[in-house]
Amino acid sequence: MKESYRLLPVYAGDVSGIASALYELGGMVVIHDPSGCNSTYNTHDELRWYETESNIFISGLHMRDAVLGNDRKFIADILEAADGISPAPAFIAICNSPVPFLNGTDFTGICRIIERESGIPTFYVLSNGMHDYVTGIRQAFLSYAKKMLPDQRRLTLAADDSINLLGLTPLSFSHRDTAYDLISLLKGCGFSVNAVWAMGEKTANIGKTGDAAVNLVLSETALPLAEYLKRIYGTPYVIGCPVSPDAADAVEEALKDAAAAGLSGEKIYADASPFFENCSPDGRMGKQRNPILPGQDADRFSPLKIAVYIGEAVLASSLAAFNREADKTLVLCPFEAGRALLAANGKYFCGEEGYLSALKEIFERYPKAQITVYADPMYGLLLPDTVRFVPEPVLAMSGRQYQGHYINYFDI
Repeated sequence: MKESYRLLPVYAGDVSGIASALYELGGMVVIHDPSGCNSTYNTHDELRWYETESNIFISGLHMRDAVLGNDRKFIADILEAADGISPAPAFIAICNSPVPFLNGTDFTGICRIIERESGIPTFYVLSNGMHDYVTGIRQAFLSYAKKMLPDQRRLTLAADDSINLLGLTPLSFSHRDTAYDLISLLKGCGFSVNAVWAMGEKTANIGKTGDAAVNLVLSETALPLAEYLKRIYGTPYVIGCPVSPDAADAVEEALKDAAAAGLSGEKIYADASPFFENCSPDGRMGKQRNPILPGQDADRFSPLKIAVYIGEAVLASSLAAFNREADKTLVLCPFEAGRALLAANGKYFCGEEGYLSALKEIFERYPKAQITVYADPMYGLLLPDTVRFVPEPVLAMSGRQYQGHYINYFDI
């Protein structure tokens, strides 16, 4: 029963992630889905809709068309809608809910027809409505980059400190000032921000992504994109979030090291990253007081102060790495895509049952510890009263009901 939920809501789905990732990029997103579902993707899972609209359409799929097939109507509707948009959309992206996926709709073929008849670059973003938003954003970023960015290998990287910010969307970073404050923070560190994937005014520079000296990966949603940009342009990347002054110093140093390494540099993990346990030899960051060593009894250090962060791997691990109040920090990640990013203090869990099992394991291992959990308020519903809970609302989990309490992690 790992896929059943009693109290926890599910995270926003992959289709919502696709709509969010492409929202500000000047294109047209078409979701092959029954009529009426647009409100789910663009009001419940999208905060920007109330200030800046985007060209996101629902096909209005009927049961008869789903069963018998009527791709020509779908194609004609897309062409008509695109023709009515002024200026013309920069691209057309198509994704879908479960029904067209199960019916084996040839989306790649449909995209070829639409691109030929409209003259607008058109691509399909793999989706089926059965995965979380992290999967959707990963697919959307990668599909967009492969279709829209020039595939030209560079001989040299930019000599300046220009950077791209990858993985910034409201589903993970919900506070409205996130992009502005993060860009200001990095400017204060001496960097110029080239392009932001994909929230904020710097999205206009997406086409210039290949011009930057280094990429900063802010969430697991952008890791496939960073790897693609490394392969195509040779751009090194750093994983981590500057969520505190110490974290900002670590990220700044890692970015400058990566920029200096240029094309010869591999990815560099800032001490703020999920790999903070593998930090530089002097261990200047990520150290924790009274560490539990193999073979030692946890009770010896009681009462331990343990901080548990639940959420997206990069942000949660960055927050855990620079918690200076806890003796030990742990990370629980609900997204399968983040498993590879977790350090030794991290654990992936699947669904509500997996969450409860992970908590039980922590409680049994540290029975006398003072445990504080940092997570979306929905996770707090399943915690015992003995556990201190610090709410950190996320749009992708609890929706807009805590809209006035979103955290700006970069206002430091």
